Amino acid sequence: MITPLSLNRSSVSEYLTQSKNTNLSASFVKTLDETIFNLSSFNTEEYDQFSIDELYQYLVLSHRLFLNHWLPKIDQTVGLLAQKNKRNSLLTQVLKLFLTKYRIELVRHMQEEEEVLFVYIENKLKGKQRPEEEQLAINHFLNTHNDNIVLHLGDLKKDLLHFNTDLNDSLVFQILFNQLNLFQRELTVHSLIEDQVVVPRIMAHQNKA
Repeated sequence: MITPLSLNRSSVSEYLTQSKNTNLSASFVKTLDETIFNLSSFNTEEYDQFSIDELYQYLVLSHRLFLNHWLPKIDQTVGLLAQKNKRNSLLTQVLKLFLTKYRIELVRHMQEEEEVLFVYIENKLKGKQRPEEEQLAINHFLNTHNDNIVLHLGDLKKDLLHFNTDLNDSLVFQILFNQLNLFQRELTVHSLIEDQVVVPRIMAHQNKA
């Protein structure tokens, strides 16, 4: 169970530090938190000090976090919001449809990463060399993979408030959008580290081979 968040500690770092059988350093977790809470501070050089193995562990564990913590947590809050707004079922239906579509796209996105990129990284870490097969797989992934998994939270919130202006005073509604905002930040950092740190280093390693 993840403990309540402090102002400068993300759910990612809470999950990582509580997960067993990981070798993630305190330095990595601290750097990660600083990036999540200040996205404009992201600098690939700050992550150069960490090994591919450590970065890969982070990518794998964050997938578990997104599926096993964030999605159920958001569903729970949506359910609570529905209970408190029974007279406005249209609002709940719009929100559920939006999040259902988003969940499907997110899960598909992560499955692609795990089936192609993660397998490729694992082979590199284990020293397995299958150049032609790996080159085709990773090139296909990089050319077709889309990281534009973006929640348009501002527009969604505006539309929902149009249905029911009373939501401005709803604590549950505010909690839901705080959760969605933090979730989006953590997803964004995951993509930044994957695309701008891990993939370039893996490709550089391959080119040297």
